[in-house]
Amino acid sequence: MPNLTVTYAELDEGTKRTSGALKYLGFRSSALLTLLQKLDIHEKSKGDGVASLAVLKAAARTWRRNHPKEFANRDKLSDGLCSKLLTELAIPPQQREPPEPNCVAYEIVNDQNASDALKPAKGKFKELEGSVLDAMRDLVSNSKHIGVLIIDVQTKDERGALTEACRVGNGLHVKYDSRSVLQNQADVVGLASELKIPIFNVTAGDEQTVDALTSKFPENNEKVYNFKKSNNNVMGDMDLNSKPKFLKTLKDQLGKTGDRYLVVMGFNANQCVQGSVFGNAGLEDYNNIYGEPTKGYPKVKGLLEYGFTVITARTILASATAPLESAWGPMVEHA
Repeated sequence: MPNLTVTYAELDEGTKRTSGALKYLGFRSSALLTLLQKLDIHEKSKGDGVASLAVLKAAARTWRRNHPKEFANRDKLSDGLCSKLLTELAIPPQQREPPEPNCVAYEIVNDQNASDALKPAKGKFKELEGSVLDAMRDLVSNSKHIGVLIIDVQTKDERGALTEACRVGNGLHVKYDSRSVLQNQADVVGLASELKIPIFNVTAGDEQTVDALTSKFPENNEKVYNFKKSNNNVMGDMDLNSKPKFLKTLKDQLGKTGDRYLVVMGFNANQCVQGSVFGNAGLEDYNNIYGEPTKGYPKVKGLLEYGFTVITARTILASATAPLESAWGPMVEHA
């Protein structure tokens, strides 16, 4: 068991705001406060708590992975105490770490070789080295067109809160690497606000997006685009020219052509999110039970067939606690 020399008291004091060069630092994130709490608990165990050490290490990794900018600033503010603690916890020194197996992020594009006039699109999956948050930072630093798409993370509660009855049933509170789907989604929205990435907030019916996400929206909802859909596939609401209404919104913000990326998250992963990404199947003309010729209907394309690259992970897809369906390819293995 490692011998920790960094104490709760000095790390707590060292990471507080100061009147010096870094006096304009904001409030400490909940992830940093959680780390401090776990360090305090481990100290009180007199260094004998194997379980408390594991929880402390997980909290330290989560903080640095999800808040690298804050980590760098607080490390500077504390004269390297943050880095010292991670070193003593035997956490690798690099900022980016491979995600846990069930937290792997993927980039998904349309597999044109598998295109079918009536079947949903098939995705070509590329496993990413880092998290969804890492991918967002990389794309912004490379000046790529990127947006965040929230699909049906809704509630009937006027305060925007989730009712107790739906906390587990809808999968938003299932945890991956110690954080729930809803917490991971909130991290994505918060980073989008920080990086000024457009946020597309899609809802159905009269319900509103939960406060856990809308509270992370930028001030005055700048670059937040609300869209109410009536189809399970957000691309299925058509205008008078049989063009997806939502497609115009996306093109206006991300461009009409070229590389366009969407971080997609929501509920339900196997229904509305899946339909929006891969599309919905069509039906050939057929004879009904009376032997009468009956017209079928065309498939409804999803985001992939409209040229968008989707970035997502199990960590931000709620699916009523069900396993992901086969359309999600290698993601199913990590569900």
